[in-house]
Amino acid sequence: AAIVKGIAEGCVLAGCALVGGETAEHPGLLGADDFDVAGAGTGAVEADRVLGADRVREGDVLIAMASSGLHSNGYSLVRHVLL
Repeated sequence: AAIVKGIAEGCVLAGCALVGGETAEHPGLLGADDFDVAGAGTGAVEADRVLGADRVREGDVLIAMASSGLHSNGYSLVRHVLL
């Protein structure tokens, strides 16, 4: 699909690898031009640079985002339960 190709091209531009994922279909939930896209990143760090509880300092920043609702397999589960 064009969207997967675009994501792969974005990974090349960012210098990272696209190593997995799925292309889910949600019949009746999303329009032909609508997409439910989620992503995650995993990295590697040298052992002496791992940030543990003893290395957290005042002024460090933690960023977290709440889910905006159901996504991918959540929609599939709801459809399975309700239909």
